[in-house]
Order: sequence, then structure tokens, then C-alpha cells
Amino acid sequence: MALALCLTSLGACDPGQKTTEPPTFGKSLGSLVPLEKEHKGVSFSIEDVTPEGAFIQFGNRDNVSVYSGAGWDLFVSTDNGYKYVHFNKDIEFPMILFLEPLDRYIDFVLYYGGLAPGSYRFVYLLIFPEVERDYENLDDKVYIYADFTVK
Repeated sequence: MALALCLTSLGACDPGQKTTEPPTFGKSLGSLVPLEKEHKGVSFSIEDVTPEGAFIQFGNRDNVSVYSGAGWDLFVSTDNGYKYVHFNKDIEFPMILFLEPLDRYIDFVLYYGGLAPGSYRFVYLLIFPEVERDYENLDDKVYIYADFTVK
């Protein structure tokens, strides 16, 4: 399941903006979903970046329960804000929630045909259930992001 954030307001990628309504999830979630750099001690970084790919390193400082899906969104910084970067083919991610996101390599060539030099934002949807397996609670969904640069 690929996440697609609404860019019409450009607030989806503004770290000062705390909410956005993604069109893909807007109807199914039915509420605004926070966009944050870190939530409850959970964050991630993009490391060892090349135009061909990068490693994603997740952190969970407070060891909270968190679920993640297999999908993500990528945005490129432009003079007018952030613009969604489309996959180079139809990609469908499995509808599975994982305990604790895993450190992994993202192949930019496979998904995007490679990335041009520039500033980017990588976004994940995470679920923070207060009670184990309470992933139906809409208030527990948060988009977290990490910015990176391709040289």
C-alpha cells in the first residue's frame, strides 16, 4: 500500500504544519493525521545516500509499541514546496503491519529509476496503539518523516 500525501496545500511537507489529510487515506482514516519528525521517541534517518539508494535507520528511544506498513512516500523539494515523487511503475505494498520498523535499504533505481541531485523528504505512516492490537484507533496514526540530500 503506497501512501500518497496531498500536496495541494503544501502543508503535508512543512515541518511546522502538524496535520495533513492524505487523499489515499483521507476517506478511510476520516481524520487529520499528524506529520512529525519524531513521535513518542520514534524517528528514522536516511543514511549512506546515493542516487541509486539509501539505508533507513529507525530509532525507538522510549521503546514504545509501534506498527508500520510496508509503504512510504517520497517528496522532492522545489521552489514552491515539496512535490510528490511518483513510482516509476505501479507498486503495491502488502497490507501488513510490522512490529517495529526494520532497518532496510531502499532501492531508488527500482522504485524511481534513480534520484536526481536535490533535497528530499521520506514519509512513513506509523501506528502507536495505546493498547496492544488497537490499530483501529485513528488518533494513534502519525506520519513521521526524514529529510535527506542526494548529491
